[in-house]
Formats: sequence, C-alpha cells, structure tokens
Amino acid sequence: MAGHIWDDPDKAVDGAEKVAAQTASGDFGILISSIATYVRSTISGLASFVSGPASSTDGNFALFNGATGKTVKDSGVAIASAAEFKAGTAGKLVDAAVRANAPSFSVHKNGTDQTGIAASTFTGLTFGTEVYDVGNCFASNAWTPTAGKVSMLAALLASGTWSAGALIAVAIYKNGSPLKQANWYAAAANVGAAFIAVEDIANGTDVYDVRVYVVTSSGTASVSGTASNTYFQGHWICP
Repeated sequence: MAGHIWDDPDKAVDGAEKVAAQTASGDFGILISSIATYVRSTISGLASFVSGPASSTDGNFALFNGATGKTVKDSGVAIASAAEFKAGTAGKLVDAAVRANAPSFSVHKNGTDQTGIAASTFTGLTFGTEVYDVGNCFASNAWTPTAGKVSMLAALLASGTWSAGALIAVAIYKNGSPLKQANWYAAAANVGAAFIAVEDIANGTDVYDVRVYVVTSSGTASVSGTASNTYFQGHWICP
C-alpha cells in the first residue's frame, strides 16, 4: 500500500492507516512533500472563491465590493423596506411582498341588467360588485392602478333589436378616450357578446373604464347583469 500512497496527494492524508504505513516505511520526505502539494492545491482553489464580511444583517442585499468580482459586502438595504425596489420605479426589482399586494381587481354587475343603452353610442358600463380590489384602485366603475405595466380584460352580453351580423363593440377607455376597441358581430338576431383584452403602461393617475357600442334596428339595448357574462378585470404586471 505504501508504494501507491505518494502517487496521489489526496491519499497522503486519506486515513490514519495509510499515513502510518508511509511513516513506518521511513519515507518522511515523500510524506511531507505529498501533504504540502495537497495543501497548496487546496489553497489555490480557495483563492477563486467569493469572500465576504465577518457579519451581515439578515434579509439585506449583498453587493459586490470592488471590481474583482470576488468580494461582497452588506448593502445595508433590506428588500422589504427598500423604496427603490417597490412598485412604480422603472427598471428596478420588485420584492415578493410588493408583488403579492400589487393592484388587481375583478368586478361584475351582480345580476342587475344595464338597460337604456343608446344605439350607435359608446356607453360606460357600471359594475356594482367587487370580487376583489387589491390596492383599492377601483372606484366609480373605473380602475386607477399604480404606475407600471398593466393588463385588463372585459366581457359583456348584450341584447336588443337587431339582425344577425349587427355590430357590438366593446372598448377600454383611458382618461376618457378610447385605448383599444374590439368589434364583434351578432351571430344571431337580438343578442350578441363581446370581449376585449389589453395591456398598457399606466402613470399612476390614468383611469380605465369599459364602454359598449351597439347598432340596433330600433330602440335601445341592454347589457346582461349575470356575473359570468359581463365583467371587468385587471392586474398590475411590473414597473
């Protein structure tokens, strides 16, 4: 066994019985040389590791210290309290707590039909029931989300007097002007559905609402109050 120990520095310290065998053979020079080689290679490997301070604050960000890429330091900034990492700051990270509380909403009409909708005119839809409103950004049938990228969708079921193929449009307005519009055409007489989904960049004061446009052959139109037919939803995506 002793004749193979010094061929591998790892084996020189791999068990007391091997070191004892090597010592008994009288080859102390080879033993010391093997151990020294092993130690030098270990230290050389450690030199490429990243080092840091003796202590740090739990939950703080770690930052590079210098330009070597091998030393880090405590930033002194905790993710849970850092304003620069919260919603609405462009180009910054968003912590989990902020994302969990990012503005989002889901509303419907709770079974109450909206009647008297004039033909060939965009009319705002009303929503009397909030399923949820994270951030309290929905009020007066409109959503005013935190600054950042946002996503919204809306659906409706309309009824009135018209022939198959009549136009039923739904639009999401931004600050009183059309942002996006989706045109649908009634598959059957006197009833039709419409749906829209949009994304936008909000500035923190932008107001979004849903409006419907129907072309009737006579009279006004109605929009179903059934929660599964007519609804408005949205969520904040990121800064």
